[in-house]
Amino acid sequence: AMKLLLRLTIISAILATALAEQQILHTPYLHKNNIADHQNYLETYWSKTTLQSAIPMIKYAHEGKYRESMNATIYPENTHTSKTAAPPAGTSLINETLYSEMPYKVIGRYFFSDNTGTNYSCSGSIVGNRVIAVAGHCVHPGGNGGKAYYSNIMFIPQYNNGYAPVGKWAGINVFALSGWVYEGVWNSDVAFVVMAEPIGQHLGSLPLLLNGGKRYNYACGYPYNLKGNGEKLYCTYNIGVVMKGSNMRMLSKLATGSSGGPWITNLNIGSSDSPGFVDGVNSHVVPGKTYMYSPYFTDAIGLLWKSANGNS
Repeated sequence: AMKLLLRLTIISAILATALAEQQILHTPYLHKNNIADHQNYLETYWSKTTLQSAIPMIKYAHEGKYRESMNATIYPENTHTSKTAAPPAGTSLINETLYSEMPYKVIGRYFFSDNTGTNYSCSGSIVGNRVIAVAGHCVHPGGNGGKAYYSNIMFIPQYNNGYAPVGKWAGINVFALSGWVYEGVWNSDVAFVVMAEPIGQHLGSLPLLLNGGKRYNYACGYPYNLKGNGEKLYCTYNIGVVMKGSNMRMLSKLATGSSGGPWITNLNIGSSDSPGFVDGVNSHVVPGKTYMYSPYFTDAIGLLWKSANGNS
């Protein structure tokens, strides 16, 4: 019994140290004197032309980092239109008639500018009253400290070919993990952005699932590499496999532009009560391969989400 207690104490200490190392960081910023002016400024900045000229972002990992088999079969692309049945296995273009249905209604395209003034886009999802989930590399380049956070953050749920059917929503605070900001490690490539207005109150939101293990997921986003050039929503349905407890991967055709899009498990189209859970975000791909990776959502990511919600 003493040995078991000692082992549990050691494990608890290791876990506590791991969580402490994933320090929660945030940087508040406003381009104008108040939130209303900030929102108006960004709505003007992100014109339709600017939105459609933003460069879709994705991160590439060196192939040697991953040693699992890359020989599995990729399913064909589909167009999904059903309001009652979930998309089939493979990668599906989500018909725009479904954009106003849960969970698709809380998924959107995410825009920002880097320190040179270059405009980029990722994908994201609403996960709180005023909080959206994205990839860490959609708020910060990773690995060079806390002075390089991106700016001009704008999230457009239900984005469709340059149009914002339910509005443009400005971001004001960013919450990232020290593992990404200072080290650029993949299992910390997730961030939460606090919006200026209560976007979840207006459109709904998706809950998180932590420590979910191996399970089937829908990975969604706005990929530039597929038909639509990043202007249309796609989702891939496949098994998400946990790798060494820190990252997950699934077969997917999603790539450039889909970064930050949600991994949704238990997807239930049209349900406001149980639309599904977010248990990952599109993080990175291996060049020439057909896997999408996500950080494994651990307690550290749950704490990050709580901090973001506490400031919303």
